[in-house]
Amino acid sequence: MPLHYDMNDLLDGMMTAAHKTLNASWMEVKPFAELEFRHFTESLALIIALKDGGRITEEQARLHMDIQRDASLSVLLAIRAIGKVAAENAINAAISVIRAPVNKALGWALL
Repeated sequence: MPLHYDMNDLLDGMMTAAHKTLNASWMEVKPFAELEFRHFTESLALIIALKDGGRITEEQARLHMDIQRDASLSVLLAIRAIGKVAAENAINAAISVIRAPVNKALGWALL
């Protein structure tokens, strides 16, 4: 099942959710968040394409997304303006806005 959402729309949703969570630190975090969330959506697009081609299992997809989430968290944690809880909240908020369309496109819960 193809993803019915444009990846740029998903990226915009992730950025908006993170901005709301990191309001006070947003200007310092924004360039890093945008790059990491772009990587995140690119990884999702790849997983969906591989799944549609029968070339990735659900377990492999989950492992890949766990790695991507940890990488994004590490980048945000490196920014002095935010702490661990704020970084985790931003990532969780960003993922929450794309969870339903991505899981629907895959046919199983990835996020």
